[in-house]
Amino acid sequence: MSDITKIKETFAQATEEMKGLIETQNVELKELGTTTDDTSKKMNDVTSLLESVNAELINAQGRMDEFEAQTKRHGATGAPAHKSLGDLVTNSSQYKSMMDAPGRSSTDGIPVGSFDPYIRNAFGMSQKALSSAAASAGDAAFPERVSEIMGDPLYPQRLRDLMVVNPTASGSVEFVQETLHNPIKTTVSAVTTAQENLKFTLTNPNGFYVGQTITIGAAGSVRGSGVIKSITSGLVELVAGMDNNAEVDDAVYAEYHGGTDELGLKPEAEFTFDLITKSVRTLAHWLPSSRQILDDAPGLASYINTRLMESLILSEERQILYGNDGAGELDGILKNSGIQTLTGASEAKLYQVRKAMTKVSLSHFPVDAIVVHPTDWQDIELAQDDDKRLIWSQVPNGGEMRLWKAPVVVSSAIDAGTALVGSFRMGTALWDREQSQVRISEHHSDFFAKNMVAVLAEERLAQTIYRPSAFCKLTFG
Repeated sequence: MSDITKIKETFAQATEEMKGLIETQNVELKELGTTTDDTSKKMNDVTSLLESVNAELINAQGRMDEFEAQTKRHGATGAPAHKSLGDLVTNSSQYKSMMDAPGRSSTDGIPVGSFDPYIRNAFGMSQKALSSAAASAGDAAFPERVSEIMGDPLYPQRLRDLMVVNPTASGSVEFVQETLHNPIKTTVSAVTTAQENLKFTLTNPNGFYVGQTITIGAAGSVRGSGVIKSITSGLVELVAGMDNNAEVDDAVYAEYHGGTDELGLKPEAEFTFDLITKSVRTLAHWLPSSRQILDDAPGLASYINTRLMESLILSEERQILYGNDGAGELDGILKNSGIQTLTGASEAKLYQVRKAMTKVSLSHFPVDAIVVHPTDWQDIELAQDDDKRLIWSQVPNGGEMRLWKAPVVVSSAIDAGTALVGSFRMGTALWDREQSQVRISEHHSDFFAKNMVAVLAEERLAQTIYRPSAFCKLTFG
């Protein structure tokens, strides 16, 4: 009989005995008003026994935990393993159907999700045609081997993580983009004096006030700007006039407006909009492999699929930044003509980043991320003051991946010497038409005769940039 069985029996017997003693105690309390010494002693003895049993149970559980830990250290495989991206491919019904069919040739699309977290633990090596030959991938085809192939991991955070990602069932995405916003606007109804002594009358002066900076423009051009010195019954005088004259029907607008009387004519705001359409694009690439190595090394098959997906992620990131919105390319943020730009001065790069953040903030957007190249992040972390002390980081722990409270994404997808500062969640979005998937086929060139297959990874998506001014391209000085 095992120790656990004995402990369980002792516990059951003690529990039954305690129940009987409790019933006896209840009778004694009703009849005598107290518990007899004999009953109290027996209850104390059973209580001690139960405490002893409990201690033995705790001890037995500790021995079981230690045994379980030892079996795990020695390679026991009782616990279910976490499925990797490659497991999803090789365990999928599409893959099994191809491998089981007499005339196996290709698979249907195998969905693997939109760069799920397990991809971030991917490991890789150079992409070339793979076979079981010693000079290729034969070393990975032994019956006993470590399941992981050691290689370079992806960066922990991706550009996709910064953005709102939406599903779509369409081949294109339409949205209305604001192209102009003036919180207050009116027109010139009369001009009294010109240029440096400029005085003019506003059609609707409500909302304009002394000390306010206004801009005067006509037919898409700006005549000039100035600060209101006085305003009386709609007649405006500027502090220092303007270099150019104003004319009747010129537009007058400002970034802010003042209050108005409850019954007064309220100031008018100005908005213009454009309807923008962005088409869904396809990002894809493929890798040749021998059919035998897929049979003999399922771990390598998993590795191939994961490595393909990693390259697809890097291509997506480059497109998010530099796509030219032409055939087959996304509307890349850095290629959008509406974003703000800043060329930095010859000062520490972390100071230049801060000034780019100010430009985004002046457009009323909160900066939620900064994207920099690894070499530029190196310069930021190694920046020193005049006494050769590190400005940003400490050598033992490094610097936190944040600048001026904003998260930093280090990516080789952005060119060295350039940084992108912006409000990603408000300024842009991705639209997944088809999330990333893997296909396997021997219908390519002479692959059938050579016992080879093509492994294809692809996705279909669109990118929309709602507010270009939410971004600033920084060129480091």
